[in-house]
Amino acid sequence: MPDSNEQKRLEALLSYEILDTPDEEEYANVVALAASILGVPDGYVTLLDKDRQWIKAALNKEHRGNSPLELSFCRHMIETHEPLVVEDASIHNIFKDYANVTGTPYIRFYAGVPLEAPEGGVLGALCVSDSQPRTITANQLQALRILAKQVQSQLELRRTTIQLQKALTDATEARKARDLFFASVSHDIRTPAAAIVGASQILNREKMPDAAHKLVEGIESHGKVLTLLLNNLLDLAKMDAGKFELVESAFDLAGLIREVAEGQAPIARSKGVDLVSEYDPNLSDNYLGDPLRIRQILGNLVSNAVKFTSKGTIRLTAKKGECGVLLSVFDTGIGIPPHRISSILNEFEQVDSSTQEKYGGTGLGLSIVSRLTALMHGTLSISSELGSGSVFSVELPLEPVQLSRLGTDLRTALVVDDNEINQLVLEALLLQLGVKADVAGTVSEANRFLAGNQYDLVLLDERLPDGRGSELARSIRSGGPSSNAVLLGISAAVEEQDQLLTKASGMNAHLPKPFTASQLETAVRSAKRS
Repeated sequence: MPDSNEQKRLEALLSYEILDTPDEEEYANVVALAASILGVPDGYVTLLDKDRQWIKAALNKEHRGNSPLELSFCRHMIETHEPLVVEDASIHNIFKDYANVTGTPYIRFYAGVPLEAPEGGVLGALCVSDSQPRTITANQLQALRILAKQVQSQLELRRTTIQLQKALTDATEARKARDLFFASVSHDIRTPAAAIVGASQILNREKMPDAAHKLVEGIESHGKVLTLLLNNLLDLAKMDAGKFELVESAFDLAGLIREVAEGQAPIARSKGVDLVSEYDPNLSDNYLGDPLRIRQILGNLVSNAVKFTSKGTIRLTAKKGECGVLLSVFDTGIGIPPHRISSILNEFEQVDSSTQEKYGGTGLGLSIVSRLTALMHGTLSISSELGSGSVFSVELPLEPVQLSRLGTDLRTALVVDDNEINQLVLEALLLQLGVKADVAGTVSEANRFLAGNQYDLVLLDERLPDGRGSELARSIRSGGPSSNAVLLGISAAVEEQDQLLTKASGMNAHLPKPFTASQLETAVRSAKRS
């Protein structure tokens, strides 16, 4: 390998600032899931430095840390960029004399998939091993590939978050550059976040041991919590810059309440805490409002409740209020001293320094909740008893609307997205709604599908390798078999200009990633209604 390529690979690895960092649950969960799926005792996330292999996560904690690069199976993927499977290392021409084959841990079976940086270069690998010879099925290798993509997404989230935190400290950044940064980082964060959540949803539909399903649920839940944290950081910066906008649409409030509770229930269960949702039957199911921001409000309140509750029950409720819909989160957690209730709504504020040390967190969630509630002309109230729990209530003046179910005429769809995981997720979500989908990764491929087929629904990512989703939408609307189809923009970008571009190009609506089947269904119903 030329020295220049190796230098670029090492520079990419260092940009993640991950070498020699402590254990992280997100990576440990993926390793445990990989080992469970293949039925082996050992699994690792490895990173390949200049002269060492550093193990970020290992099923056997004793294996974390450094090992000589010359003993690394994973390093052989730096040049091939392809998975490596060794069924019996003891008789393999390359590996039979390795010290970790002839001695502890006596590796016989090895299977690894490379972790690649978007700019090129192998960073390391997601791999599993056993002291007994084994074979691997095509399905197992595919599962390992999907999990490796999830690790890559987690790495990208880490790097983007580091870039975001550094940028937010630069108060002298010019307005134009700041706006461009917000648009770019929002897309760059949501894309890998959608991949993490989506890959977890795909894996959770596979037949696996109960323990493996719990691990997948945990990965998905932590991915959603991470997305929530990143949204808070971005939105706080946009609010301070005067660039924050609400986007109203018809949505399924009952489904939203259920999704928020189900999304964080695995984390609550891991602490021995029940998390339940209650929806007043006297409420309408559907309302007009900004579902993304309402989900953000409830997500922050529930996340806080889970964080500060170690036993008992957390309830997320929705019922009629005096001036609209009253949304409340009840917990049996540590509670808040009366004199601190008003101050915890300030940015970066927590009850006291010991709270931050013990429970972690940024102190941004309640500040975002307070600001979003005010922007929606709602009210926020807090009641708490120290040592017994708290109740956070948000009343919003939401207008009920009537939406019909998806019509039987909606049968076919075209998904246009260049991300492999997003393609799989979107195809699966549509199947849940009874809609058969074709999948295209480029504009030219989409045009070939559109030339010979009539679609009822087209989902369009904006950033494609050979063009823009908005340009393709204009072309579809100009004529052809699918000119009357429902067109939904599904870009990870959520800036105001993205909403305007959606409308100007002839799309019915914009649905930011990541989203669920019920959110997709609501968006389609709303588009058909309008």
